[in-house]
Amino acid sequence: MTPRRTLRVLVVDDDPGMRALIVRATSHMKLEVVVCQSVREALRSLRQQRPDFIITDYLIGDGTGADIVMAAGAIPAILITGTVSQVPDSEQEFFVDILEKPFRLSALFDAIDGIRHVVRTRRASGTAVRDIAAERLLEDDDGRTEVG
Repeated sequence: MTPRRTLRVLVVDDDPGMRALIVRATSHMKLEVVVCQSVREALRSLRQQRPDFIITDYLIGDGTGADIVMAAGAIPAILITGTVSQVPDSEQEFFVDILEKPFRLSALFDAIDGIRHVVRTRRASGTAVRDIAAERLLEDDDGRTEVG
């Protein structure tokens, strides 16, 4: 049996406190975490090593999380934002889950677990990870994790 490869997640947020929170919160999840503080840095990272999924803020100093996800192609992503209403509807559909700040860590864990399951299932079956966001939207009425 082939050992399971650790999943790589790209975390992008211009707030150092939020980056640290996500890294700390996910440390027990056996993920390889790559952290970036800007869109430019994230795009450079995407060229160097492809993550299995992305966790990103929406408003980042030099662009948006949607810019990163569009450049990444078929990599599933979780959006963390202060105000969902700032994210155009046409861009909300780029994300598998959207968490509005403040959010419960359990909501973040649930979103990550959902993506990990799909990525591993596809890897095991030998199929490419394609439009996971569309699949999740079909599974869930609105494709978002409610936060309180």
